[in-house]
Order: sequence, then C-alpha cells, then structure tokens
Amino acid sequence: SMDFGEISDVVPYDISAMQCGQDLRAEQAFLPRLYKSHLDARSIPKGARYVYLLRNPADVLVSLHRYFARGMWPRLAGFRAEDLPLDVFAG
Repeated sequence: SMDFGEISDVVPYDISAMQCGQDLRAEQAFLPRLYKSHLDARSIPKGARYVYLLRNPADVLVSLHRYFARGMWPRLAGFRAEDLPLDVFAG
C-alpha cells in the first residue's frame, strides 16, 4: 500500500532506525524487506542485494530540504517546517 506519510515510515534507514523509534526486526510493509543506507560499499553489510542510485545534485538539495523540513526530523528536533525555508537551508 502507498498509504504512508513519509518514505522512512515504511523503508527505514539501517543506522538511524532505533533513534527514530523503529524496530528493524518488526514486521515491515514490504517483502523482501527494504532499508535505506548512506554507508559506503566497504561498510555495508554483505550478503544482500543492493540498488545504487545517483541523483542530480540540485534535485538532491530540494529533496533533502523536504526531508528535513517536512519529514520526521522537525518532529524529532522540535521545529516547524516554516522555520527552515529552502533559501536558508541552501544558504
């Protein structure tokens, strides 16, 4: 189902899930299980299949702003989306 507020709610980051209150051993929304990671190839756990994505840096900036300003991070950090406009974020 595509019924979720933020992608990290259903596809957690491997190394920050615990800090975000997510249990990686709990039932997941998808099979096979999906996890996101920013680890380099030498550090990522072996024995799984991976998809490598490379994106346009300008698109990454906008996406990262949306993630930090509208995703779960404002809730965790205690600020509102209006506190972090894109021009200040990119500044």
